[in-house]
Amino acid sequence: MLRLRAAEFAVAMWVVAEILRSLVMFDPLVQGETGRSVAALNAMDADLRRTIIYVAAVCSAAALLVISYRLLRGRLGGESQAIRDNEDAAGSVGIDTMRVKRAIFLISALGCAVAGSL
Repeated sequence: MLRLRAAEFAVAMWVVAEILRSLVMFDPLVQGETGRSVAALNAMDADLRRTIIYVAAVCSAAALLVISYRLLRGRLGGESQAIRDNEDAAGSVGIDTMRVKRAIFLISALGCAVAGSL
């Protein structure tokens, strides 16, 4: 996937996301798009559960903002901006484009996983 560029990457990721969505829709354990709540959370008071989830969401959003800020201000951010401007030129000056793309892909997957779990 990371070897694809621009529109090819976007379309390929869309196809992968749709395949995964289809697999989840027909999984009896997850029960499709309705989801399945964790039994331990149902035993808690509803107001306490909402408060815990809200605090966890705010803390995770703040942590992800700090990670994003540090990413953009660091070496990886500069390399990613060079790749954004011209991937071939960035590779020619010594930037390992696959390493940078893989790191950014994993960091964005972490953010999506945190958001989806909350």
